[in-house]
Amino acid sequence: MKWPVYAALILAAATLSTASLAQRSAGSQASPVTSGAQTAAAENSLLDQTEAAIESQDYTKAQSLATKALEANPKDVRGLYDLGFAEQALGHTDLAETNYRKALDVQPQMPQVQLALGRLFLSQNKPDEARKQFLAVTQESAAGGTLQGEAWRALATMDLASDVPSARDELLHALQVSPTTPEDTLLTGRLAELSNDPQTAEQAYRNLLTAKKLVPEASAALGRLLIKQNRYEDAVTVLQAAVEAAPGNPVLEAQLGTALANNGKGPEALVVLEKAYKAEPDNVALGKLLADVANQNGNPAEASEIYAGLLTKDPQNADILASYGASLIRQERYAAALVPLEAAVKIKPDMGDAWASLAFAASRTEQYQAVLDDLTQRKKYLPENASTYFLWGLAYDKLRRYKEALEYYQLFLAAAGGKFPDQEFQVRHRVVVLKHK
Repeated sequence: MKWPVYAALILAAATLSTASLAQRSAGSQASPVTSGAQTAAAENSLLDQTEAAIESQDYTKAQSLATKALEANPKDVRGLYDLGFAEQALGHTDLAETNYRKALDVQPQMPQVQLALGRLFLSQNKPDEARKQFLAVTQESAAGGTLQGEAWRALATMDLASDVPSARDELLHALQVSPTTPEDTLLTGRLAELSNDPQTAEQAYRNLLTAKKLVPEASAALGRLLIKQNRYEDAVTVLQAAVEAAPGNPVLEAQLGTALANNGKGPEALVVLEKAYKAEPDNVALGKLLADVANQNGNPAEASEIYAGLLTKDPQNADILASYGASLIRQERYAAALVPLEAAVKIKPDMGDAWASLAFAASRTEQYQAVLDDLTQRKKYLPENASTYFLWGLAYDKLRRYKEALEYYQLFLAAAGGKFPDQEFQVRHRVVVLKHK
């Protein structure tokens, strides 16, 4: 089935139903045990209190209560599930896995526990083990449509980046067996993006915003899509409203800063990004974005300070090293710029722009053979332009290789087109001299 048909089916099914899935992660107290066992377990006041604590997100209390309940009955599957969930919420993943597995040892087909274990494996970057749990739930008729739908959705989310056709099929399976949710529309939009269908993606995200469902997530998705399409003004409109509604969201603020900067509003972008980075000083990507915008808007000293700080956290980040070098060049600190730029291309040799920056800094420090070496590396990855022609010509000229200098100076004049008046004036006079050498 072709994507347009899929898109029509999915959007038709994903009608922004207000139905919610019965899952513990959303606060449900649904129990994984069979109905007979539920009746017996409901009499256990400790587990009732445990689940009340989970509901109120007091996981330490829930851990303590569930532990007490299991002292009396170590094989109580409800207690093992509750304890596993509390341990997972507290970050004790090994203990959570142990308790989930104990529950499954007692009762192997327990869809809710299998879903929880699958999500735990995902958080541990164990996709194969997670997939095994989710697939098992999709095959268990006792799971019912709602839990099977959760499993299909989990599989669709897993396959989103690497296997779009499978993700589409899995989402359709979920819609066939369970009520639709706003998350389905969000996932539909992402599937549309990955299927090169931006119109359907935008429709899905705007549907969510119109219905006031998953507003931060839909705004971020729509903002990302609009920025990718270079529709910066539209992105600013969407993202400003989203940031006002959900202040302090680093994803939205970073996107807004990006959209503002690309819409010619650098000072406004800096205000947004500085606020976001102050709230999340350990966010390396956000810090780099702030520094990049500062560098591009006449604040290279501020940018250099941020880049230097980021490198203490991620010293082998070639992109940050290259950007740091570029900010030092803007401050005319050419010798200092050579150090991070050389480190950047050593880590990531295919960085054409970094090689260009290296060549420029080497030229300003009169290392003309290095200029030629750097430009030779650059042209492996990027086409020549007027600036590189000028650097080639100048380096050859300084090295008294006049034939090559004349050739590149003439290429420079042909490419410059009046955009570099000072250098063009200089080169024209130099060409006259070289022709007589």
